[in-house]
Amino acid sequence: AGNYGGAIYTTLKSGGKLTIAGSCLFTECRAISTTFWGYGGGIYAKIEGENSSLILEDSITFERCSGQTGGGMLLIVQNGGNIKIIGSCNFTDCSSSTSGGGIYLETNDGTVSFNPTEQILIENCNSDNNGGGIYCSIAEKGQISLNNIKFNKCLSQIDGGGLFADINEGGQLTLDKSCEFYQCESYGNGGGICGIFIGSYGDYDPSSELIDLHGMKINGNTADKYGQREYVKGNYSDTYSDENELLGIPLNLSSFNSYSSEEIQQQQQHLEHWWGIFGILNRAQVIVNISNPNGKLIFQIGGQRMIPGYLNVKIFELRDKTQQEIDQEQKEINQLFNKNNLESLIRNSSQFSFTPKIETDNQQQIFINSNLKIKQKLLLDQTNEIIYPPEDGSSTPIQIEGEIQSDQNATFGMNEYKWLNYNQKWYGVLISNNKKIFTGKDGIDFEKDANAAVLLEVIIQEEEKEKGKGKRFPIGIVVGVLVIVSVIIIIIIIALFISNKTFS
Repeated sequence: AGNYGGAIYTTLKSGGKLTIAGSCLFTECRAISTTFWGYGGGIYAKIEGENSSLILEDSITFERCSGQTGGGMLLIVQNGGNIKIIGSCNFTDCSSSTSGGGIYLETNDGTVSFNPTEQILIENCNSDNNGGGIYCSIAEKGQISLNNIKFNKCLSQIDGGGLFADINEGGQLTLDKSCEFYQCESYGNGGGICGIFIGSYGDYDPSSELIDLHGMKINGNTADKYGQREYVKGNYSDTYSDENELLGIPLNLSSFNSYSSEEIQQQQQHLEHWWGIFGILNRAQVIVNISNPNGKLIFQIGGQRMIPGYLNVKIFELRDKTQQEIDQEQKEINQLFNKNNLESLIRNSSQFSFTPKIETDNQQQIFINSNLKIKQKLLLDQTNEIIYPPEDGSSTPIQIEGEIQSDQNATFGMNEYKWLNYNQKWYGVLISNNKKIFTGKDGIDFEKDANAAVLLEVIIQEEEKEKGKGKRFPIGIVVGVLVIVSVIIIIIIIALFISNKTFS
């Protein structure tokens, strides 16, 4: 065909409507010209104005269709028009010499929605520029919703092996209901997320939710950056996924396109740090009481942003105590017990000035007797650290009081206590809501600043000892008995005095 639409060319305005229904097959349709652009290998459609609409339903298949822009279809919707795909639709081996190997979508204040009855398959489609599977241009509050689409083995020579999206001026993109990207490739800078490349002009406000990737799956895709192939995985989990699977760089699109691979690598950041809620730890203490049946170690921590059901606490060795520190503590213990005016001793470490040392070689192991039954199965590794609660769910959950954005107190207990060598070790404490990124003071990541750890304060608590044996009586009864005895003694003394006076 000529420049527009290898099989179908249509323009709808002023409330015009077109429905393509039934079983339709577009095979080796082409829209290529030697002097002009070729738009839409199989279908070219421009929908403009309110109440103007194009509907594709039932079963439509595009095989080996090609165009300079939009190998299978090129769809433009403007000024309140809308396009709907509500049947099944497949694109196989379609290609474009510029953008949109399978489909080119453009909307300016219009709506495009893919709500198929069966999964749409876009397979082995490629473009010499951007968007091997689909190219999206969204502007002026236009909306594109892509649901239940599978991109398989699509390829772009520049950006977005599966999908390329250019969003600006309030445009909205939604990928929902299990969109899938498998083994898609891009050879340009579009490897930010390999299966998808999304760029926008102006700052993006996350609260607007104009980009919604809910339910999307990405797996086995590659991008040619840093001079090597890089594997990119979807189905991201804050708890279990490697944070290197989602990377981004805060640049405008034109600057991004001008950056070299080395510059991108140097400035990229983990995206999880942009949405994660990282706890702030202000204080940490443990009460040691080996006679307490409800927990020989009771931990109490204070801070903010601690999420119930997700909070994890890491306790680890900072360093050995110096002999001077040990002697000073023992001296204080002796003084306090000699005065006999305290029943609990607070080991306050704030009086000592030291720099935490996190050693990696020749570390001493925390001693736990192998004959002990550690019911809580604490996680103790070569770095001498414990993470509570353990993964097997055998422990009591951490109890948290207070709202996330205000001051909070958290408490938990352990019955195993012999690992806590507080006489010879200083311990640090960190918290995490995802068990990967542990933070401390001011919510600072410990891996970035070792001084973020909060020092564990140890309180030694002793049971009150009975000072006598036998049955104890209430103080009121004791006082009453003493009064009666005193009265009897006084009466006896008076009687003796009167008797002596009579005989004399």
